[in-house]
Amino acid sequence: MFAAGYKRQTRDSSHPNQEAEELPAKRQRTSKRTQNSQPSVASADFAQGAANAINGKVMGEFYPSAREMRNARQPYGLMAERANHCTDKMARQPDCRHVGSSNIRDGPDRIVNGVQIQCKYCATPEKTLGAFFKKGGELRYLGEKTSLPMDMEVPADQYDVIVRRFEKQIAAGKVKVSGKVLTEPQYAKKLIRKGHYTYASTRAMAKAGTLESAKYDVQTGAMASVVAGGIAAATTLATGNWKDGEGKDTCKKAAVAGGCSAARATGTHVATCQVTRLGVPCAGAAVAVNAAVTVVGTSYDLCRGNISTIQAERNVLKSGAGLVGGKVGASVGAAVGTAILPGVGTLIGAAVGATVSGIGAGFAADMVSDGVLGVSDSAFVQSVYHKVVLELQSQYGLSEYRVTKLRSMLETEAMHQVLIKDRDFAFYKALTAGQQILRARAWAQED
Repeated sequence: MFAAGYKRQTRDSSHPNQEAEELPAKRQRTSKRTQNSQPSVASADFAQGAANAINGKVMGEFYPSAREMRNARQPYGLMAERANHCTDKMARQPDCRHVGSSNIRDGPDRIVNGVQIQCKYCATPEKTLGAFFKKGGELRYLGEKTSLPMDMEVPADQYDVIVRRFEKQIAAGKVKVSGKVLTEPQYAKKLIRKGHYTYASTRAMAKAGTLESAKYDVQTGAMASVVAGGIAAATTLATGNWKDGEGKDTCKKAAVAGGCSAARATGTHVATCQVTRLGVPCAGAAVAVNAAVTVVGTSYDLCRGNISTIQAERNVLKSGAGLVGGKVGASVGAAVGTAILPGVGTLIGAAVGATVSGIGAGFAADMVSDGVLGVSDSAFVQSVYHKVVLELQSQYGLSEYRVTKLRSMLETEAMHQVLIKDRDFAFYKALTAGQQILRARAWAQED
């Protein structure tokens, strides 16, 4: 059955190197899926580990915790603080910090370039403005050192109405600062700060399964996606084959690996953030999502016959080791990088730490898998091909050209799937296929 498609060919005596000329083209068409995919699989694992470490820091800064969301009367108010902070942070404000989680009584929610900001998002402009006051018209939120009013951040769609109402209140002498009546209406525009988001959009951001929450998650996951894609691409380039004119193919594989890792990092970040909105703690959500991605991908390959059960178990073990190793390395590297050069140093440190730690974890997982589970599909299949070619060469006395060409003809995707399906009988199936090829091409009789 394996001989189908192979036409009987005879060697032209006028071209003694005909087989040598045919071989490179044939070998380029040969599928070596498992061998070629291994570097990208390994790099994807610890690239995702680095992405998880960075996403953990991102979620801690740009998202309220599950406990905060459960205990808050208005969870979307907490989301508004973080969303506005995220926008200012990504706009590269020199000094941008979220301090609302400190729970200091009447303290600021955010600080931007030294300016203290209190953020309020309520259903109506009247309620939003009223939240900044104590009884008797006294402004509630004052700077700790200056005793001056903090900036009052309000929903973008309520800004104009709130400014007008505030101006009227000041003109009527109904606004007090530290017991003194504020009499200058122009201060209204100086104190009221227009938020980056509307009231409706922040409510939607705080809920799972909405377009606004998904868009925000993609935005916050961009940093980790870039790091993950860069690590995967760089590792694939470093471990690729640059000989025999395969440099262009290696570059393509690096681009694919980088794109896939970036997409995976974005997808897992979005899924994790959506799950946390349901009340699941961040750490638990991240573990569950990454485990689901690994299991689903491995199960898909297993059902299609692309990998064996042993390889599936190895993939799960190696993926887990790569994720843990990459995350630990990224966390350590990010801490070191931040100490040296905050910002850029954090990214570089995370990338280097994840790469080194992830590679080490991957090698350790391979060594454990070889001893406990069995060798990988690629190593097993290559050993079978080697034994079969040696057997056929000894039986029929094939020339070196035909030995090399026979092996290239055996190493197909279909043959790979047949061999990994039943390892116990793989040698006999490959031997039978090789004998059929020899008979179809009349090599056995000629040699």
